Amino acid sequence: MTDTDITSPVMDGMGPHGTKVGLLRVLGPAHVWALGVGIVLVGEYMGWNFAVGKGGAYAALIACWFAGILYTCVAMIDSEVTSTVAAAGGQYTQAKHIVGPLMAFNVGLYLVFAYTMLEAANAITAGYLFSVVATMTGHADALDQRPFIVLVIMFLAWLNYRGVLATLTFNLVITAIAFVAILVLFLSTSGILGGGLMEHAALFEGHELPYGWIGVLAAMHFGLWYYLGIEGTTQAAEEVRSPARALPFGTLAGIMTLLIAATLTWYICSGVLPWEFLGDGVNGAVAPLFSTAQLAG
Repeated sequence: MTDTDITSPVMDGMGPHGTKVGLLRVLGPAHVWALGVGIVLVGEYMGWNFAVGKGGAYAALIACWFAGILYTCVAMIDSEVTSTVAAAGGQYTQAKHIVGPLMAFNVGLYLVFAYTMLEAANAITAGYLFSVVATMTGHADALDQRPFIVLVIMFLAWLNYRGVLATLTFNLVITAIAFVAILVLFLSTSGILGGGLMEHAALFEGHELPYGWIGVLAAMHFGLWYYLGIEGTTQAAEEVRSPARALPFGTLAGIMTLLIAATLTWYICSGVLPWEFLGDGVNGAVAPLFSTAQLAG
């Protein structure tokens, strides 16, 4: 008798009547880079600065580099494993093949929570920035953040409905603009393209490690924010044209981009904003790069 159970090892990836079921392979290394960096780059714009409040500016830098080393290892492992298990689902698929269904369920549940949180964070950040820009133009009384948050989520849902190629092509453009914005802000505040605004020595004097090494340990929690989500590149494993080439290249290019962006972000913000303001998530800098850009004009 012919095996028609498509969940069996013999028919894995097969549809009814022996037809092959799969996703279109339309993505290249640049799309993988955009997926990984685009998921994470919001962490350069907000969130990481809570590490400054926990341990001071130097503690935030130590956390940034230590987390960068750990996430470089994660990126290398994920890209290597996924290039051999080139199926959609990323860590879910890896857990299914390596450990079993129960582990796959747990990993899949984590992924749903993680990426739902990241999408919500992006939408809330967009709503906040709309409100701040409205305040700058004198229209704060007529603006409510909530409709913009809902519109951002609806737009992201529509974009995903259009397909992975449209989503990641758009993501490539937006991610490139966001990264270039960090470079432009660095060039304009460091004195390379004009008068420098950096005052690291004055801002750090007497506050190098205000809470000692225990503050460094506390800052580690938020040091991950610079890179959290780079492992999302493995989600598109079945949709890249050459998994063995595109996944490692795109993922490692992504982690290198994030290491540069994270260091520049720390350098820019800690050199312009007082560490007390930078690390205060209630009355301080909600989006540090935006606050730095406002001060820099």
